[in-house]
Amino acid sequence: MVKFVTLVGNAYKPSRVHVLADYIAKRLSEKGAVSAGLVDFSDPALASLGKPATALLELVMASDLVVVVCPIYKGSMPGQLKNFFDYMEQGALSGNVAIPVMVGAAPHHALAVEYTVKPVLSQLGALSLPGALFIHDQEIDREQSVISAEVQDKLEPALTKAVALTVATR
Repeated sequence: MVKFVTLVGNAYKPSRVHVLADYIAKRLSEKGAVSAGLVDFSDPALASLGKPATALLELVMASDLVVVVCPIYKGSMPGQLKNFFDYMEQGALSGNVAIPVMVGAAPHHALAVEYTVKPVLSQLGALSLPGALFIHDQEIDREQSVISAEVQDKLEPALTKAVALTVATR
């Protein structure tokens, strides 16, 4: 059984990032993975990393699969998400598989996944699939909680491969 945790790196809710994270969690569950929890940065309790964050860090490190969904903020990941990762020791995610997904307003931000989130996850020891999962924000309807068929088609093989890699590396 693959246990996954979802990190939603957006401080605002409702958001397109939340819609996408919910969709990914639903699809992973349909593939037999079990959600171990959610770390949602729109939760005011995460505004300051103190004692509650220790349990969240342990939750992430104990999962098999780490899903990181965040907006591109000033060409990078949000600072609150980076700060969360900074509290982890180098290698803390060794043996974990990660699915980094970023949502941005313009296609020229697509490489942000490759040069911001993936290197941090790699330094923590997580394995990520090749290729960037960049989603254009216009492909997500926040009000209707719907993502486009193109995004679904883009995510499906990545989610299937991530579950398979997780099973293979456990």
